[in-house]
Amino acid sequence: MFGTYLSYVTLRLPGEEADDGQRAVEKGRKWLLDHGGATAITSWGKMWLSVLGVFEWFGNNPLPPEIWLIPYVLPFHPG
Repeated sequence: MFGTYLSYVTLRLPGEEADDGQRAVEKGRKWLLDHGGATAITSWGKMWLSVLGVFEWFGNNPLPPEIWLIPYVLPFHPG
């Protein structure tokens, strides 16, 4: 679910429409909705969707604030 949602958002951010005939985007959207939507994604996925601005922060499970103290050079730093 995590990888599928991030792939779907990656396609949508540059401007792909959800229902414009693009078979991959339509199939991905249908699969995601059939499996519970964004609320069924892991807490890391919700955090990344919130950082991208496509999921509200209040829908996240609490994350320790120390996550922001991770060295910025690591690929999973939220900034």
